[in-house]
Amino acid sequence: MKHVLSLGVFALAAACSHGTPVEPEARSAPPSVAPTAEAAEPTSEAAHGPMQAPFVLLLSRPTPEADGRELAVSATLLLERPSTDPIELEVRLPRGATLLSGTARQTLTALPRGKHGFSWRLALAQPLTEAEPLIVTADLRPAHDAYGAHAERRFPEASANTRRSPAVRPPPGRPPLPPSLRATTTHGSSTR
Repeated sequence: MKHVLSLGVFALAAACSHGTPVEPEARSAPPSVAPTAEAAEPTSEAAHGPMQAPFVLLLSRPTPEADGRELAVSATLLLERPSTDPIELEVRLPRGATLLSGTARQTLTALPRGKHGFSWRLALAQPLTEAEPLIVTADLRPAHDAYGAHAERRFPEASANTRRSPAVRPPPGRPPLPPSLRATTTHGSSTR
């Protein structure tokens, strides 16, 4: 296989160096197969571009009001293209908080492309913590047979100490590598 590939590369290089164009080999279709003039259906990615999220949910840092007992919260939903499917927007309050203004759950229909802002005011019985955060979610659940989308933002966000460990673990059911095969790092280089 290596020799065939090397020979092909050598032949191509020799043809290019002499200015002689290399023409592809002409092949004809078998007599039982007639050529068609129709183009193949484009793939989904070719027709619609690469897959991307239908929306992005942003949560602004809440602003304390009334000596910290109330919070003004705002969120922005960014749509790259118009949404014909309903998007459900929900704000989940921590224990002891009450909603003073805004709607806790709303279904948004026929949203045009662009930025859409939402705001709420909350009364707090205690400060927000990582254990009791404010959570805003947006869910797209198409009526037809297609994938949906989910976005979630929290305040306060989880700190680095409470996030999952970045250590790579083998999938369940797969034994770990024996020590002799594990890579070790020494002064920026990997050795085995």
